Amino acid sequence: MNDVVELLREAASLLRQRAQAATTGPWYEDSTDGIYAYGGPDVDCPTVFFRAASGTYADVQHAAAFASPPVALAVADWLDTGANQYACVDREPMVRVARAYLNAEGGEPR
Repeated sequence: MNDVVELLREAASLLRQRAQAATTGPWYEDSTDGIYAYGGPDVDCPTVFFRAASGTYADVQHAAAFASPPVALAVADWLDTGANQYACVDREPMVRVARAYLNAEGGEPR
């Protein structure tokens, strides 16, 4: 149980740290001139986060929706719920998310 709790805490902490450091929303996608994900409070001159090659619009939609700071913070809160060893929750989906997130960082599979 302690390994699972630590895994969830580590993933939640990293998600929260990055989300709090990221450009605030709203984040949105645009395909008028290529495919971009934008964000930031200045709608007249938004920050371009990334541009995807033609044909990968679904990737941009997914990233703009799921990777935005509010979503990442909500996921971090969810993982923290599982990190409470006394919480009566199904940790398996939380562990899958934590492992996927941390392994995306080039870490060793857990």
